[in-house]
Amino acid sequence: MIRYFLLLGLFSVCACGQTEKTNNDNYKKVFFIDSVEVEKSALKKYDPSEISSISELKIEKDRVELIYIETIKFQKYRYWKYLSEKSEEYLKLVPNYNEDSYVQYIINGKVLKRDFESTLSSIDDVTFLDIKFIDRETLKNDYNISDKSNGVVIRTIGSVPN
Repeated sequence: MIRYFLLLGLFSVCACGQTEKTNNDNYKKVFFIDSVEVEKSALKKYDPSEISSISELKIEKDRVELIYIETIKFQKYRYWKYLSEKSEEYLKLVPNYNEDSYVQYIINGKVLKRDFESTLSSIDDVTFLDIKFIDRETLKNDYNISDKSNGVVIRTIGSVPN
């Protein structure tokens, strides 16, 4: 829900005619969508429901404000690529990054229900411990989940962002 308000705020900045070079703090704004630098006008091409995360970094010395926007599609590809490199079984279970709607992800015992792409895409070699797979019956018995056919159980060091 917060991503909608953040994106709405960014759209409002575009609509108000504020220049890309400066904002009220005299910072030059630089926008990135899925790791590619874009003009502010590119933000209008995205529906808020396509956005998974927005982060901002101000560099005081250079008076630059970097705004990083990642789409759900981009983050899905990132975690799919990482997990498929870690496990051949995962690649067989999810042969394409857009084919995991029947899979329930569980991290450190926590069932991921909604807006989980950012959480999964934050897993890396520093945090990843292991991955295992559970069937429909185990999902139902252990997690009370009946609308998915497979579970992907991931263990990490420490917690991962929600």
